[in-house]
Amino acid sequence: MTRRAWAVLISFVTLVGAIAPLARATAPYTENFTNDVANWANGAGNGLVTYVPSGGPDGSSYASTTASPAGSPDGNRFILFRGQDNFNSSNHAFEGNWLSSGIVEFSDYVWHNAPVSLPFWVRFANPTGSFSAVGGDNFTNVPPNTWTKLSYKIAASEINVTLFPEGPPSVFNSTFTNIGRVQIGYTVPAGFGADTNTYTFGLDQPSIAIPEPASALLLAGGALLGLLVRRRSEF
Repeated sequence: MTRRAWAVLISFVTLVGAIAPLARATAPYTENFTNDVANWANGAGNGLVTYVPSGGPDGSSYASTTASPAGSPDGNRFILFRGQDNFNSSNHAFEGNWLSSGIVEFSDYVWHNAPVSLPFWVRFANPTGSFSAVGGDNFTNVPPNTWTKLSYKIAASEINVTLFPEGPPSVFNSTFTNIGRVQIGYTVPAGFGADTNTYTFGLDQPSIAIPEPASALLLAGGALLGLLVRRRSEF
């Protein structure tokens, strides 16, 4: 094997080695609410949501809560579920530095029995809850009585596209390097605040994901190809 071939091989192994520790981080993780609600709290943060043993998107257990839109102004952001460090939600599985852990996506399944479609969203915040936070919104209206999966790409390229820092763009880094809270809710549609009824909402399988192994190798391959092209241009 030539010296250049050895150099290329060593570069590839180094790149794969750099990716491997990310795959061994806290992600991937999915909260299935298998036996209880894993200390997820309601929108007010003054109690746990309800455990439902069956009926989730895969037929199994899920978490549920009730809420009324009565008196809410149009466009109000209504929190329904809180996975937070101060509640020990999911045994702190969602907390920490998502960027160094290689987390690229958050997803969840949501359900409701309100008479109108509701625009659901997620809010990511540091342990203080208010000083550094990013809202996630893919502008999906969830229809009634239908489990719907919502996914949010965690990347700086999504700033002001599907991820909205509560402050300057730098809030993206300060939030995702110190996640302490995941809050899920919906935005009140026009006129819905006049409804005085109480409705039921469901949450299942909130998840954080890292790249699939094949994707990680493609990234490594792309970096290696760039290295080869750069070296060739030097000669």
